Amino acid sequence: MKKNANLPPVFTTTMPWSETTNNIWPATYIHLRRNLESHPFPAKLTAKVAKEIQDLITESFSKSQIFPAVELTPHQKELLFEHFILHEGFEKNDEGRCFIIDNTAKFLVLTNLEDHLHIHSICLDSDFTETWKELLKLEQILSKKLGFAYSSKFGYMTSDPSLCGTALVAQAFLHLPMLINLEKLADIVSELPKDIQIKGLGEDGQFLGDLVLLENRYTLGLSEESILNSVKEMAQKFMSAEEDLRLNLTDDQIPLLKDKIGRSFGLISNAYSLKAEEALSSLSLIHLGTQLGFLHDQGTFKFFDLFFSCQRAHLSEYEGNKTISNDLLSSARAHHLRKEISTLIPSKLFT
Repeated sequence: MKKNANLPPVFTTTMPWSETTNNIWPATYIHLRRNLESHPFPAKLTAKVAKEIQDLITESFSKSQIFPAVELTPHQKELLFEHFILHEGFEKNDEGRCFIIDNTAKFLVLTNLEDHLHIHSICLDSDFTETWKELLKLEQILSKKLGFAYSSKFGYMTSDPSLCGTALVAQAFLHLPMLINLEKLADIVSELPKDIQIKGLGEDGQFLGDLVLLENRYTLGLSEESILNSVKEMAQKFMSAEEDLRLNLTDDQIPLLKDKIGRSFGLISNAYSLKAEEALSSLSLIHLGTQLGFLHDQGTFKFFDLFFSCQRAHLSEYEGNKTISNDLLSSARAHHLRKEISTLIPSKLFT
């Protein structure tokens, strides 16, 4: 493979959630971790053995595209991390680490991070049964070929004890601007069962862009099916609560929401520079404005596309694969978003 090989075109021409049809529950991410029973965990590996494990794993993915981490540019890595909303780091050592992807841009395998295998799959349908079946089928094939570390007491063994058992994490991404901005979220969060936790994408759990993550809290002592069903059930409950608020606006809520949406529209329309946090917060409210009919959308405004395109790697691709420095990122983001909302018409926002 040549150095800095190109990623499949879909990663640079299409935003990750472009195909979603649900404005409240756009995507679900399913994550699995596995370790080979024949080798120590990655933290204990030499560079040579890590490379041997990488080779063992990649032999099982003959139909996928394999990109050793050492052969990808920092920009390409950042693009993949933004695409799959990952927090794993490659900052220490790339030796023995690789990305395994396919042309759908919905599937990713990472090797030799905290565990030998990190498997990720994206589903843009609220019914993620088929996505799970495909992932389970792959896991079973890999298990026969590679042999995974498994304990009759603790299940699949991982470097993080809290992830042993199924080593499965399911994350439902929900856009809940009504629940958040009308301060109704706490009411429904109080009803969460102990096995489900709520998170945000920002630092200290901040709900960037009014996006909420629901995921299973435990992986040990539960079956994969019960984990997936629990996440799905709670995601549907949150989605229904958001829908009810949108359908049953009260007279005292309308002025408050119009003010928030109007301020957000004004900020994006006129800002010279925008930090990611304020950009996403404003875009979320503008999107809500289009859903409630306060802003007329001529067909160009797509919130979930903008959620990704205002992040550095995707914005760099939008700007023609130009590397955007930290100093210029805020102004480039503002310029991009000003253009993207320029066709919105605030026809009913001020009436």
